[in-house]
Amino acid sequence: MGGLATAGHVIYYDPLCDGMGHKVYSGISEELLRAAIKYGYDTLPGEWRAGSSEVASKKRYSTVFNAPAFVFALDEVVMAAKIDKLHELHPFF
Repeated sequence: MGGLATAGHVIYYDPLCDGMGHKVYSGISEELLRAAIKYGYDTLPGEWRAGSSEVASKKRYSTVFNAPAFVFALDEVVMAAKIDKLHELHPFF
């Protein structure tokens, strides 16, 4: 799970905002960002921690995160959704 974010150690989550205090992406993008910072270090600006759609900040809604910690958080997301990983991702098995 996670591809480049976990196995490739690309540990930067691109901005979910326009750089002027407005969130432009949400949904699964934000859910995965939150999972990425759940257990490890991060650089998410404090203004964005509440998940508000608009904040009074020029800081980007982006973060650097810990890849191994993200693996654990992604496993929890999959287990909570009750997804059979092998069957759902590879229906021929």
